[in-house]
Amino acid sequence: MQLLAFLSMLVLGGCAGGGGTAGPSTAGGGTAPPAVYQADVLSVAAQASGLDLTVSVRAGQDDCAGDVVVDVQPAADRVYVTLSYESTDTGAGCGDVEQRQVYVETGDLAGKQIVLNGNTWGADGAGGFVECSPPFGCDPRPADRCDAAWIEYLFTTVEVAPDRSYEVQACDGAWLVLDIDSVPDGCAPPAGESTPAGCAGAASSVRWFAAFVDEQAGWDVVASGVEGGCAPVAGVPAFPNELCASLPPL
Repeated sequence: MQLLAFLSMLVLGGCAGGGGTAGPSTAGGGTAPPAVYQADVLSVAAQASGLDLTVSVRAGQDDCAGDVVVDVQPAADRVYVTLSYESTDTGAGCGDVEQRQVYVETGDLAGKQIVLNGNTWGADGAGGFVECSPPFGCDPRPADRCDAAWIEYLFTTVEVAPDRSYEVQACDGAWLVLDIDSVPDGCAPPAGESTPAGCAGAASSVRWFAAFVDEQAGWDVVASGVEGGCAPVAGVPAFPNELCASLPPL
């Protein structure tokens, strides 16, 4: 479980001002102020005007976890919820966890997502919520792995110039061949205008060969080059020859 900022509550958009601060220690010692922890969310079920949450907290001693404190901040298309608790025992005796049920009054959630301790959850269509995960968050994953959305996600996982274009040369759902044309930042001319000074010849082209890893990771570049045919991907024996044999050089 993640230890929250000492004696301050997690708030939206940054750190809250005016949170409590610990007083100076005295020569005679004294009781340390409690630490604040997040309550980890395990499951979410929707009710008429709120949420039934199952959370986990530290356990093992009487003072490992106080009552779970809920802070709700509604927004236009989502509801932000922070769940935390205080612990006056931060030692090794709190190595266990226990589950608790927490009801959160949120108002109407139709068409909204919920953000619980910074993690987004979306409706699962069966009266509950599921935690959204990469690469598409709460949006449904395209069934077609050759869909442009999967390919655009690939560009978020590798370093490539923002001013770029691409063309899919081949894709069978497991393997992908992609030609990338890119230019450095600021070198893409506005429509109908000439290339900015100093950018002549700055464009580059490369061919990517990628494998689909899984529904979380998406595509992964396994080879690249500019030669024709399958030469750039010769080091990946599993790559299908029929997807690259007839490709011209760049």
